[in-house]
Amino acid sequence: MEKSHSEENSAREEKTSAPERELAESQPQPDGWVSGKVLAILIVSYVLLIILGGVIFHFIETSPEQETVVASTQRISTFLNNNTCVTAEELKLLIEEVINAYELGITASNNTESHDSNWDFVSSIFFATTIVTTIGYGNISPATPGGRVFTVFFALVGIPLFLVTSGQLGMRMASLFGKISNKLLKKVKTEKWKSILSLVLVFTIGFLLFSLLPAIIFTYAEGWNYYVAVYYTFITLTTIGFGDYYPEFANGRSGESAEGIFYRLFVNLWVIFGLVWMASTLSAISDAVSNVVPKKKNNVAVNKEKASPEDDEFKRESTDL
Repeated sequence: MEKSHSEENSAREEKTSAPERELAESQPQPDGWVSGKVLAILIVSYVLLIILGGVIFHFIETSPEQETVVASTQRISTFLNNNTCVTAEELKLLIEEVINAYELGITASNNTESHDSNWDFVSSIFFATTIVTTIGYGNISPATPGGRVFTVFFALVGIPLFLVTSGQLGMRMASLFGKISNKLLKKVKTEKWKSILSLVLVFTIGFLLFSLLPAIIFTYAEGWNYYVAVYYTFITLTTIGFGDYYPEFANGRSGESAEGIFYRLFVNLWVIFGLVWMASTLSAISDAVSNVVPKKKNNVAVNKEKASPEDDEFKRESTDL
């Protein structure tokens, strides 16, 4: 009797554990969840892309860098030969001072009156904009402990607020662009092609409004050539923000003049609305690519349909126990 009772209990445990195992294996996954195989392919693709990019940058940039090293070394040697009263150590200290000043956003000069402050009111507002938008050009940064501490707390408050605000602006901008594309593409019948053409149209209109046209203004205001200005708009609006180019209103114009203030205001508004457009566009492209990637199916409903009456009976018995 004891043997038969133990066998009955073990059989019941095996039968009750089977549905539990199936239920554990079929827990619902978040929307857009891909299979492990697809995730591995994505990770490998990302790593290969990074390696490929690094190799290309290496071959493109190494030679000009070496040429700059050779040219600067020759220039220093020539200077020391022509100015024997200056020692190599004195020149090294001078160069270090110039570099330190440049890292603080100051162009070293023997005339202090020719220097426009990086921390005038308008420039400080633009710097605050680069913080909350996470652009961070790096051309200027707080040099005092108080400024660095305030930057941390300012970013903690400003970045989330900008994300919420830009998200709302993005929805309205997407709605506006959607209405425009629907009017222009109303003759397109296939939804798939309509979606693709709409994405291309939104990107084209936005690229014209936030990159190609502003680049003309930057060419005039900063003295850049046009391709550099377009490059700057892309690096800024994607928040890459290398800092190799940044608005400083060159060509002898003061940032505190009426023209300079208007220009800074334009740049601030361009950054905000341009970032909203770029974020919406990149999100749409990401969604389009994600739709191509096969998703992991949720098998909970299927498993429930496959559950046998015996499984239900054992579930009820285990609940009663």
